[in-house]
Amino acid sequence: MKGRLFIKVHENDNVAIAVNELPVGTKLTDEITTLETIPQGHKIAFKDFNKGDAIIRYNVILGYALQKIKKEVG
Repeated sequence: MKGRLFIKVHENDNVAIAVNELPVGTKLTDEITTLETIPQGHKIAFKDFNKGDAIIRYNVILGYALQKIKKEVG
């Protein structure tokens, strides 16, 4: 896969956005590989979230996790 895989706007963001559909096994960083297909435009978790953790994009809280989310799943 060529080109940019995701967009992370601000260094404090803990989610990024998939530029295109990302198939299972796509290596996003040294620590993050997709465990399921991630649709284009879908948020990718860059940390493990517990229920109630803030989801940050554009260095702004967009909402809070409704359940546990693993970073590799996206």
